[in-house]
Amino acid sequence: MEKILADQTLRFSSLADFNDPYEYNKKPPGVQLKDGGEDINKILDRTRTEYESIYHPLCNIICFTQFLKIPSTNSLFSAPFAKPRQWAQYGEAQNGICLGFSKEALLENIKRKFPDFTLFKGQVEYTLDFKPYSEKYTVSINQSLSIADNIMAHFNSYKDDCFFRKYHDFKEENEYRIVLIDTSRQESGYVYCPTDDALKHIIMGDRFNEVYYPTMKNLAQKNGATLGKLSYDHSPSLERIT
Repeated sequence: MEKILADQTLRFSSLADFNDPYEYNKKPPGVQLKDGGEDINKILDRTRTEYESIYHPLCNIICFTQFLKIPSTNSLFSAPFAKPRQWAQYGEAQNGICLGFSKEALLENIKRKFPDFTLFKGQVEYTLDFKPYSEKYTVSINQSLSIADNIMAHFNSYKDDCFFRKYHDFKEENEYRIVLIDTSRQESGYVYCPTDDALKHIIMGDRFNEVYYPTMKNLAQKNGATLGKLSYDHSPSLERIT
């Protein structure tokens, strides 16, 4: 609440902060030379050093659960914000809140704030169990380019393998990602983006403490967002709070 709602900012995280082993493990890449010339071992060492200086520290990612279809009024379980497992993992066991953003508005904010960053966006594919081979770990080297330029060309060619694949166990997340890369930065660190008018809905969990309702009403008004309270009987329901 303090950062996103009060300060109206979203934080992009490094892959090193993630929980998926495919993403946080620092497996060094191999190289494939497009032409002869320099000793491949020297190129391999330089590529691995440069790759690690970019991939984990400078690739900034923000993740969302995406609506795959509009839920009917009597079937809220099809909505991401109503899934109990999502709240158990990411919503402080129903004590927290869920935020609903306009994807189009948020992307416009990001492009306006970071015009010189490389931006990738898309839905995650949950295929690592079935297609374990990944182009992520082999960088093709054109020696007429710098190592950093070769790595960025690799990310552009194989962005799905590098940023948009996970294990099938995560499938229910229906994850949508936005990736920002800025190789001109000298130091790693978090990247923050203003939410502006992209935040549309605030949903309080089933266990959310009512003592915070006045604060949430004020924050919803400040952000121009609707405020709702999720509850469960045999099926979930959403009450509008005004």
